[in-house]
This record gives sequence, C-alpha cells and structure tokens, in this order.
Amino acid sequence: PPRPLATPLTRLSAHPLSDAASKQAHRRGALRRVQATLEKRPLIDYLATRVVLPKYGFPVDVAVLDLWRDGDRDAGALDLNRDLRWGITEYAPGSKVVAKKAIWESEGLRAPPGRALYALSYSECKRCGDFRIRRDFDADDSHLAPPCSACGSPIAERQFVVPQFGFIGRRSREQPGETRPPRAGWARSFFSDYEGEQPPWEEVQLSGITIGARFSRQGQITAINAGPASRGFRMCLTCGHGEPLVSQDRKKPPRTHNRPGSQRECSGRLRVLDLGHTYLTDVLELDLKQPLDRIEARSTLQSLLAATPVLGIPTDDVDGTLRPLPDGGGTALIIFDSVPGGAGYVRLIRDELALLMDRARIIVRDCACAPDASCYGCLRTYRNQVHHDELVRGQAFRVLDALLAGRS
Repeated sequence: PPRPLATPLTRLSAHPLSDAASKQAHRRGALRRVQATLEKRPLIDYLATRVVLPKYGFPVDVAVLDLWRDGDRDAGALDLNRDLRWGITEYAPGSKVVAKKAIWESEGLRAPPGRALYALSYSECKRCGDFRIRRDFDADDSHLAPPCSACGSPIAERQFVVPQFGFIGRRSREQPGETRPPRAGWARSFFSDYEGEQPPWEEVQLSGITIGARFSRQGQITAINAGPASRGFRMCLTCGHGEPLVSQDRKKPPRTHNRPGSQRECSGRLRVLDLGHTYLTDVLELDLKQPLDRIEARSTLQSLLAATPVLGIPTDDVDGTLRPLPDGGGTALIIFDSVPGGAGYVRLIRDELALLMDRARIIVRDCACAPDASCYGCLRTYRNQVHHDELVRGQAFRVLDALLAGRS
C-alpha cells in the first residue's frame, strides 16, 4: 500500500523548530494570554478605572498578599491587602511585613492559570523629568527610546509590570524585632498625560501677577517601584517569581527558579522589571510663569502640599510631581488626588489657590531650619524622602513671595 503522507504534526516532531521559530511561538502564546487577560477583565473594573463609575463604590486597585499556599495555620486568619499604590512597595518581592506576631515575606506575583502578567515600557528623562508610557505588550527588553519629546535628550526605556492579581508570600524564619522589616525599593509617582482631550488653560490673578492653571479629572498618574537602588527586580512573567536585584546579580547569568508558593521548577525566562500601577484621578497643573529650576520647582510644590491642611485637606490625600512645559516653557507643578478616580480635593485647591499659596509662604518663611535646607517642619515628609536633597525652603519662599507681593 502507498505510504501515508506525513501530517504537519509529524513533520514538526521529526524536525524540531529552530530557535527563532521557537521564540516566535513562545511570544505568540504569551500575547494570546495577555489578550485573554484583557478580554476577561470585568466591565465594572474597566469602568471604574476610566472614572465612569466611582472607585469608592467599586474598589478595584487593591493588592493582596496571598499566604494560604504557605500552609501555615496562622495564614488563614490573615487578610493582608493594601491599595495598589502602596502594595507595589510593601508587598514587592523581597519586602517583609509584620502580622500576627510573625514576619511574612513576598516571593513573587500571583499569575492565575490562563491569565498573563504583562510588561509596559516607560521612560523618564533625567534632564527635564518628562515621563512617558509606551503601551507595547510585546516589549521584551529595555532599550534606547526615541529622544525626549520635551528637551530632545537621549533616554532609555525600562519596563514595569502591574501586579493586578496580587502577590504570593510565605512565613519568614526571622522573628519580629524592634525595627520595621525592610522594604524592597520605594514608589515614586509620575504624571504622563491627560486621557482624551487636553483641558484648556485658565488665567489666575495673584496680587497682580497672572499664572496659568488647568484642571482635569482624567490625569494619568503612574506609581513606579524600581527596586532597591533603582536596580529593578528579576521576575518571570510566566509564573510570577520575583526577587530584588542586587548589584552583582547583573553580571551573573539568570539561574533557574521555582514557582512562588511551590517547589516546582519553572521554565520561564527571568527578566529585569520594575513594579508599577497606573490610574486616572483629578489633576491640577500650574504654570507659575517663572523660569524655575528643578530645586525651585520641587521646593515650591512641596510647600503647597504642606499647606493643604489650611483647606481641611489631609496631606496624605494629595500628592504632586513636576512636568516640563512644551517648547522649553519651563516646569509645571502637578497636584493630584491620591485616590484613584479623585476625591474632590484638587478641585477645592483650584478654587482656593491664593489662600493655599499664602499659607505655604508662611510655612517656609517661619520655619526654624536654615534657609538653604529643609526639615520635617516645613517641606520634608516620609513620602518625599527620595527628593529631600532637592528641597530648600528659602527657594520656595522666594518664588511664593514674588507671586504674592503685597500680601501681609
């Protein structure tokens, strides 16, 4: 009888795929899982993140530290969850938390079967501070991005992964001591752009001086935890394994790893990634119409944030960052609600901007620390410690005094 023709499957088994074809097949499979993850996202979650539904009624940006896989009897009595903005630091791989008189450590991200963790590319210009996100789900490694759109400087891209399914942890062998366990890195907040149409600029009069201001409920904020010393984390998007990267690790080839919460080995590739979280919220952008350098802009911004209690706004409920104005027009101050979806605080700041600036000037004028420095009584907080070297109360007073000339 005639010999049957080989089927495509027979051919594949007889002739193994080349390395290039194998990589292409692996990438196609990864992208299909990403597509399934996006398609299966609940509609309520999507509407809440787009500020169509109020997030206080539909809390979707929550990070959970899953401990049940550890098998510890105390784990079942714990419910460890945080807002995702804080979760990317408190539950980052390598971080440790104290609960029920024990220390629990994170060992990676949760990756449910059939769903996928994916990385997004981002860049921060070291010269002007411009921040951009590139939604390329197929991005594979960090590389040199196009020049900065604001100042033209060369910039390098990195990738971050959103731990949308939470983290996996286990009980540590360490015992709680007198100090808080270390955290793996620190989260910084950035403003990238407005969703949809750009809000119009408005003129605000302050003692005869005009400044620019614009408000939007669709400002995109991104919190990034780049790991200890900004080295990132070594992570696997297949199983969620994660570990903070130390300096000598970059020179070593990636080693094999086990799946979080299991002793089974994973064949996925380890990559250097950051942790991140993006959300839309109320944003107020201020153009003070002055040529501010980075220290002047950062110090003035923090003085305004320190003055928010005069409006009945808790300092932890608002935050801020800087953004370069287009065409080399200087630096804009960005103030935003810390609550995803907004809480109305920034709108109040916009309406009472003169009062806020007046209180900020008093704070930086009357503080007892040296004018060429700052302290926790004026500009410094635990949250802005990454910028402490850039905070000078004398510089903030000079800017505010010029804006509010003539006020007592």
